[in-house]
Amino acid sequence: MTILGSGTGAPSLKRAPSSVLVKVAGRLLLFDFGPGIMRRLIEEGYDYQALDAIFLSHFHPDHTLDLWAYLFATLDPTFSRGRPVTLVASRDFERLYETMQQAYGHNLTPPEGLLQLILLDQTRPNGPLEPPHLAGLKIQTAPASHKPESMAFRLEAEGVSLVYAGDTDWSEPLIELSHEADWLILEATRPEGQKINGHLTPGLAGQLAAEAGAKNLILTHFSSVYGRTNPRPAAEKEFPGRLVIAEDGLRLVLNNPDS
Repeated sequence: MTILGSGTGAPSLKRAPSSVLVKVAGRLLLFDFGPGIMRRLIEEGYDYQALDAIFLSHFHPDHTLDLWAYLFATLDPTFSRGRPVTLVASRDFERLYETMQQAYGHNLTPPEGLLQLILLDQTRPNGPLEPPHLAGLKIQTAPASHKPESMAFRLEAEGVSLVYAGDTDWSEPLIELSHEADWLILEATRPEGQKINGHLTPGLAGQLAAEAGAKNLILTHFSSVYGRTNPRPAAEKEFPGRLVIAEDGLRLVLNNPDS
């Protein structure tokens, strides 16, 4: 796993908008695709043409803007990918895509057969799904508590489970989805004492992870208001497992702690 971005929508030289790249079962999977992530892929040594799947947790610009840049780039003469790319999002993505196509026309229409959409009902749990173009992967989703289209993803492959929540507040469906997950990636947008609706603090993220029985917790999506505030103490107070504080460029091998 590579943390491409550990920040929010506010411009920062230290933290790009939140995005995570996972390499598993011979596939490259991207979770959220905010502004600047195309460049971050190159900076970390990856070819954007190699992406096999894109997962969108919700549609805020800091999580989706470079999806449109990606689709535009597929029309470049140098684009040569011959395999489909699977995009997994809520069923509301169809309306968003139609709106963007009205604005940009054929510039957002990728080569025929490239984009395979899996659009799910975000109001209830889904799966496990085993998409035909993602052999060896099992995917489940559940509602997240942020925007109407928000959902979290659980990925299981090669004996390891990973949950990516995107932006969320406290969510019982997310806790159920994250039950005994090997790795749980949660946002911690604001420090303790500065909570806002639709988001977690480090302490709340630690509580949620502990409630779910997750083994490892990765905190990300840090806003600029943190300054020099360290999110670790508040999270460690609530979560007894291994805690990782995300930084742009951080790479981890996501193994099964019990193996």
